[in-house]
Amino acid sequence: MRTKSALLAFVPFIIFSSTSTSGCRSSGGGGGASTPVVPGSTAVPTLVFALPSISASAVGPGDTLTATVALANPNSASVSIQQALLVAQTPTGSSVDLAPVASATTIAAGGQLLYSASRVFGAQDPQGSWTVSASYLDQAGVWHVSSPVAFTVQPAPSPFVTVDRANARFLLGGKPFFFAATNAYYLAQEHAYGSSVTLDALDASKAVGVRVIRTIGYCDGYQVAGTNPNDPAIIQLTPGVYQPSGLAAIDFVVSEAGKRGIHLIITLVNNWTNYGGMQQYVQWAGLTDHDAFFTNPNVKQLYKNYLRDFVTRTNGITGIAYKDDPTILSWELANEARCASDPGAVRGVLASWYQEMATYLKSVDPNHLVGTGEEGNDVSSAGYSSYSSGGWLDGTTGSSFRANIAVPAIDWGTVHVYPDNAGMSNALTDGSNWILDHVNLARAQGKPLVVGEYGLSTSPHSIYKSWLDVVESSGAAGASLWQLVPQSRVAQAQEPTDVVYPTDPEVSALSNDAAVMNAR
Repeated sequence: MRTKSALLAFVPFIIFSSTSTSGCRSSGGGGGASTPVVPGSTAVPTLVFALPSISASAVGPGDTLTATVALANPNSASVSIQQALLVAQTPTGSSVDLAPVASATTIAAGGQLLYSASRVFGAQDPQGSWTVSASYLDQAGVWHVSSPVAFTVQPAPSPFVTVDRANARFLLGGKPFFFAATNAYYLAQEHAYGSSVTLDALDASKAVGVRVIRTIGYCDGYQVAGTNPNDPAIIQLTPGVYQPSGLAAIDFVVSEAGKRGIHLIITLVNNWTNYGGMQQYVQWAGLTDHDAFFTNPNVKQLYKNYLRDFVTRTNGITGIAYKDDPTILSWELANEARCASDPGAVRGVLASWYQEMATYLKSVDPNHLVGTGEEGNDVSSAGYSSYSSGGWLDGTTGSSFRANIAVPAIDWGTVHVYPDNAGMSNALTDGSNWILDHVNLARAQGKPLVVGEYGLSTSPHSIYKSWLDVVESSGAAGASLWQLVPQSRVAQAQEPTDVVYPTDPEVSALSNDAAVMNAR
């Protein structure tokens, strides 16, 4: 991690043998061609250096490096100098002066000159190992140069969220990135309908401190979803045929989220028939079996075509292609994918599909992370806590979190927490263990874990705080509520899991979680 201001601990005052050159200045230890001033000779009395200290061991574009040196006079009389410099030497051997240059001065006997100079580095500066040395010009026209101190010029950190595999965490700008989050699947749809809900939801999230919103980047056809071809929210009318109003709504969401400093996790297809989903692709291919989505070559190609067309789209508002927009934290390949025709995941259908699709997606968008969007179900209770119901671990969904998180092309893990829906009798304990178990499994693979959805339909919402405490203490990257909603959304559609901004008491729990996570 770079620092831009605080000086490293100042090196204790040590006398270094300076080198001297006549007629020209040299940096980096004098270049090996200079002649030392011999003590006791008739030469001008010399000063001694304390090794320069520097403000950072590594810098990048936009960073400032400050170097400080003490120039001491051990002589019994004062010594005058014409000039003092701090000079950086590049990997290519050229020299760059730091500013300001110290002008002519006199240093009293037994005294010292404490001198600092700085430089702001830019993208044009060569990357690699640099050094900085101090030098001064004595009254006889001889330059004296200190020993060098090394530092590194690095490239600018990626503007995209990345993964630190060594610590199983996200990074943004080279620093750890933790967050509070909410789902808001309806953002593009509401804008397509001309509603203010989209901006209301974004503003509510910003007010609470939410830095990530999970939303959908799909609305496929109308036959399966039961809508009509005139619905302005539809994105893909038929395979490869896109509706401008649906895409423009996504443009708006990405643009407005970016203005607020909110990152998006965008899911690209639904397991369920809401908004068309996998069944719509299967139907487009003339088939009927839901699970053909994962295995049929024609269906898979239809989906790959959508991935390509969607992520390479240029936003009509920002002018930035989605694949090049750091507002997007990650893509999710599917919402809650299930493959019931592979009970126990014995054929590894889902894991293979995740690998294939993630690899393809990264070939057209190498900038963004890719997650599964899964629920966290598994095929065995081995390695998991005890739960009041075994439905999450009985293998009937054909999904194995343990196998999926090990897929090389998947960058991070996700889990959904709905103990009420699973018929569990202890929502607090079961939900807490579900989070912690998956954090540990993901960490074993060097990958961060996000609670992609959490909600309670019948148990008290006050349990949310306890779950968020587990998220904070476990090292999970963040948790995404289903859902933080503004008052304008409540008037249209409210779900029992929702937390209404600003009136519900659970808003404070989410806000407190945001404060903790954002500070890391």
